[in-house]
Amino acid sequence: MVKLRISKRYQYLVRNNSVFWLASGYSLDFGLIGGVVKTGTFNQFIRGGIAFATPLAPKAQDGKHFLLQESEPKEWREWGTALPQ
Repeated sequence: MVKLRISKRYQYLVRNNSVFWLASGYSLDFGLIGGVVKTGTFNQFIRGGIAFATPLAPKAQDGKHFLLQESEPKEWREWGTALPQ
């Protein structure tokens, strides 16, 4: 079990259906026609981290539990949700 404390100024970003994943700072993916290298910040590279994305949904309540995924969901960049404060 991992417990996270989200700063008050960012709590509005966490919704009932937010998805959290490990953001280790880098990943390598190679295939027959080439490869992709993804990198995060230098701090993530050294210390590791957790990232999240949020489709539009009601705000999460205090104490809400989320599963920590091993990698980012492929569709998260398509969510394009602008969340109001």
